[in-house]
Amino acid sequence: REGGSFGTVGVDYASSDGTASAGSDYTAVIGSLSFADGVTSRTFTIGIINDADYEGDETLNLALSNPIGGAGLGSPASAVLTIAEDDPIPPAGSLQFSAPTYTVAENGVTASITVTRVDGSFGSVGVNYASSDGTASAGSDYAAVIGSLSFADGVTNQSFSIDILDDADYEGDETVTLSLSNPSGGAGLGSPASAVLTIAEDDPIPPAGSLQFSTSTYTVAENGVTATISVTREGGSFGTVGVDYASSDG
Repeated sequence: REGGSFGTVGVDYASSDGTASAGSDYTAVIGSLSFADGVTSRTFTIGIINDADYEGDETLNLALSNPIGGAGLGSPASAVLTIAEDDPIPPAGSLQFSAPTYTVAENGVTASITVTRVDGSFGSVGVNYASSDGTASAGSDYAAVIGSLSFADGVTNQSFSIDILDDADYEGDETVTLSLSNPSGGAGLGSPASAVLTIAEDDPIPPAGSLQFSTSTYTVAENGVTATISVTREGGSFGTVGVDYASSDG
């Protein structure tokens, strides 16, 4: 009570939610205070509800209204009560690939890669991702990617996609290397932070071919010193092959 204390006066008080919620963070109050002649201070109490969940500092609003007995409302006639958090900050977690290896068919159009958040999910965090050539080549076997993923508070899974480029050439299974880096928001890098995407070949294996003499007869002069005999590969030339040769008396 400021600026005078003559007579009996009174005022109403009430609480309302700020970021705190009545019933779960505090007990709502509404009431009135009476000041006898000459009295300059009165109090009321608000019950605080403790819990084990980390919510950070929270606030509730306090308001005075309806002064009586000739008193007026001074300033401030509203106030904020902050409930200071006493629980430890939960872990933000670690970000990692959901598996060390992934496989997609060459004609699979896209590969979906999942990044998981383990050992905690508090707060908003993020991580960068990128691809690099293994035995596959960016631009001819797949479309290179680089970017970042954001995880909102409580979110534990996010994904990105890689476009696969199909061709008609048999190259066998090929690989793309994937990596995570630069976690943010208090998160760490888990394991695996690198992974391998295998592009499974969908084209048939080309024929290895047949090995044969280039002709059924050869001729060399008696004084020709050496005869060169050619062996040819017909009907296909895929892969490394071999054949034995030998001479025998005619």
